[in-house]
Amino acid sequence: MARANGGAVAVAAAVVVLALSNVACAGLGNGEWAATPPTTPDAPPQPAAPVVDGSTISGTGYRFTIPAGWQPAANAVVGEGGTVDLTIAGSSVTMGVRPVIDVMLETGTWKTVADYAAEHRDRLAGQAGITLQGASRPQTVAGSPAVAMEFTYRHQTRLRARQVLCLHHGRGYVITLHTYETASPEDLTAFDQSLGAWSWT
Repeated sequence: MARANGGAVAVAAAVVVLALSNVACAGLGNGEWAATPPTTPDAPPQPAAPVVDGSTISGTGYRFTIPAGWQPAANAVVGEGGTVDLTIAGSSVTMGVRPVIDVMLETGTWKTVADYAAEHRDRLAGQAGITLQGASRPQTVAGSPAVAMEFTYRHQTRLRARQVLCLHHGRGYVITLHTYETASPEDLTAFDQSLGAWSWT
């Protein structure tokens, strides 16, 4: 069993959540871009590298199967509210944007996932440049109640985030697919496969 190399691919995690108002874009080379927040002085300690065993990747309290063509990638650093626990990046590029799936961990006093999702959605709604798409909708992740939502934002180019939030053992999980604004069917399938292969540990 080997630990994932955070520099396995030249991509930064795309995370636009939790009071991050100055999100910049990092160049990936070859004209490719992915949205990434800046490092901030108050950033929480980053977790240990995820453990990769064959096609299975394990984070803090969970594991799932990495979709074909995707690889572990370096985590973005967020300054407030949460810690990016795990990041994987796809191999396809749409309009210069490489897709990213990341998992962020949060702690709080939420009683239900509905309360958690409502608070999270309110934070997103207060962020300049973020446009929520449609209503939140119920979902399940490995048998746990979850809530899905979607929003668009613009940094260098138009981007879209599809998020699934759930609670497990008192910890909040935000699972996000970041893509170009018009996500490819392959990226959406990869996200669904990751959620479908999710298990709690």
